[in-house]
Amino acid sequence: MTVGTEGEPEDPYGYLYRPGPGEAQGSGQAAPAGFGTSPYVQVGQTRYGPPPPQYAPPPGSDAQTQAIPGPVPGGPPPGDVPPPRRGGGGSRGGSRGSRGPVVGAVVALVVVIGVIAAVVAMNGSGDDKKDTAESPTPTAPASSAPPSSAPPSSAPPSSAKPTTFGETEAEEAQLQGGARMEATAGNFSGAGYVGGLNSPGAAITVTFDAPEKGTYSLYVRYANPEPSSDAKDRPKQMMTVLANGEAKYGQLNMYGTGGVDKWWTTYRTVELKKGENTVSLACQAGDTCNVTVDKMWVAEKQN
Repeated sequence: MTVGTEGEPEDPYGYLYRPGPGEAQGSGQAAPAGFGTSPYVQVGQTRYGPPPPQYAPPPGSDAQTQAIPGPVPGGPPPGDVPPPRRGGGGSRGGSRGSRGPVVGAVVALVVVIGVIAAVVAMNGSGDDKKDTAESPTPTAPASSAPPSSAPPSSAPPSSAKPTTFGETEAEEAQLQGGARMEATAGNFSGAGYVGGLNSPGAAITVTFDAPEKGTYSLYVRYANPEPSSDAKDRPKQMMTVLANGEAKYGQLNMYGTGGVDKWWTTYRTVELKKGENTVSLACQAGDTCNVTVDKMWVAEKQN
């Protein structure tokens, strides 16, 4: 850029209103010496020198209304590109202004995506915690303490036999009507057993002391040589039960055991008074008494 009068910068667009070299201002004559003699330089161009002369149509020609070929008066020379404008105005500034809302929308979208990602991450971590909380608690290891040395309980099992009393060997009881002690068969207890009961009037009488008045069960261990069977009509022998002289308890069924040395146990319910009681097993009318008796005892009532 050249320097104008009094050191001021030369106006690049001065050629639009200043006379050319050698012309007086406003008259087309030559300018005074030293005025406007510097070469013109247009900003942003590499072409130096004065601007091209303006085209003027001849008087009376209608060329004034037609398109003028060549460069537009006052415009840049052909082939040259106008320099870009600087400053906040123009299309460049407008472009920056139009991009502002777009940039804001992009920033807002990024913020929303970040918030959604954070919420998803928090929900995922909450599920993991829930899963951890809901996992089964590990079983505690078995205690290494030594086993207890306390003695086992002395309580009887629920299947214990009812309390018994007055157990008497039949050969030691009071025998009547042909009943006698025998010891020819095997597997008996005590010194022997009682036979000879298959005649009317034969009986075995035993004395018991009952702790309380009530209903008890009389147990008899016997042998019947008839075959043993589970059939409903299996063979059996019968003898009458008496308590304190009363024959109200009916007959005691004594099923076949399969041999004279095979012993079974049967029972009949009787009523006893508190203290001493006599219980008899007798062969009376209507009985079949072909059995042998090993022993007798009384116990709490069998259900």
